[in-house]
Amino acid sequence: MLMLIVQVSFCNQKFLLRYFLLVRYILCELVHAKLSIFYSLHFCNCQSFLKLKVLCFVNKNGAKVHLLLAGRHAGTPLHHAVKRGQEQTVKLLLSSGANALVRNDDCQTALDVARVKRNINVVRAIESHIGYFNGCLREFYGPGFLKAFAPQFLSRKIWAAVIPQGSSNPKKLELAIYPCSQDAQPRTVIALWNAKIEEPNFNQPDPELTIFDQSTKTQYRLASANEGDKQQLHWLYDACSGIPQVQKTGALILDVCIVIEM
Repeated sequence: MLMLIVQVSFCNQKFLLRYFLLVRYILCELVHAKLSIFYSLHFCNCQSFLKLKVLCFVNKNGAKVHLLLAGRHAGTPLHHAVKRGQEQTVKLLLSSGANALVRNDDCQTALDVARVKRNINVVRAIESHIGYFNGCLREFYGPGFLKAFAPQFLSRKIWAAVIPQGSSNPKKLELAIYPCSQDAQPRTVIALWNAKIEEPNFNQPDPELTIFDQSTKTQYRLASANEGDKQQLHWLYDACSGIPQVQKTGALILDVCIVIEM
């Protein structure tokens, strides 16, 4: 096994470009040889577009990329980027194959860290990447029979996301309910594997999805953000059933570690 470490520990653009060209040449040779590339990333607060180039180049050339633990502190490169609030870095790492469900030594996923840091944009970016459903909904509250008389007074807008519970069992899904899209901390999180989900009656003009959380004995009644939008409610019901919603289709690198397995 050969190991080549190219260290870039400064932010001077001229020298940075020189190192980038060197690493690019090495990566060209590795990609041409169809070898797997393993690299670890370290992050700092200095921003530079050129430092994104190596990672982007690897992705575009189809190399097999695995993000490894980096630095002294617990967590993946994604955890480190989330802690620093580096939104573009987070998005690039996610698009490069970083696993957002991996937990650090504090048993936190990158999403957990983003919520603790109350970084709304990072929370939304991670949920959009891993989520089965993300969107604005209406939540009904109060006695059910009053909905027919004054639904506008008994409903509130919320933001909801259906996401995997963790990497150990990604099929275990949670429904996170936020007061609005500008909140980083969910108001409640429902373990869908321990909930009863009642299929909406889509023959109704404004159907609703009923979820009974068996752990808290709480019932939730959800409807699409716009009255009568059955397609959105279909997406939500499918997501709660384990069918992901169809998604529409920046990192800072200071150390690049290339491991060649011969």
